[in-house]
Amino acid sequence: MAQRAAQRARPIILVGHAINQDLSSLYKIGFNVLQIARVYNVFDTQRIARALYWKQDPSRNVSLKELCILMGFRPINIHTSGNDAAYALIILLCLASRILGTETEESAYARDRLDEVVRLALGLARTEKGKWKAERREERQDVQDWADILEEMAL
Repeated sequence: MAQRAAQRARPIILVGHAINQDLSSLYKIGFNVLQIARVYNVFDTQRIARALYWKQDPSRNVSLKELCILMGFRPINIHTSGNDAAYALIILLCLASRILGTETEESAYARDRLDEVVRLALGLARTEKGKWKAERREERQDVQDWADILEEMAL
């Protein structure tokens, strides 16, 4: 019955970082994505990055954090499934943007659109906890500012 549902399901594209490990772990606990969906393609950001940046060392393991930093941003709350999935997708878009390059007007346009999507995704990628921490930092900054003012008034 599950396979029939998978045949009727919309095809999906899997995106992940070292995705074979994730799929293997899921399979060990009895979950097989092929039972619920048709997989159209799989994009592994680690493999793509190796092919793009480390051609001379194709077996090199590149961490998701390392790739995020290479792409110009620092990941927040890494190693949580939702954040890692979002970062893998953002990395895929960054890599696609770099692969497209700027050789033609069309590829420059595509790269600019991908860069825009990445910037938007990074803005939305902050977790609720991250937002709360940022608000707390801002509150503490306000308190510090008031403390400075009071200190200056006392002088």
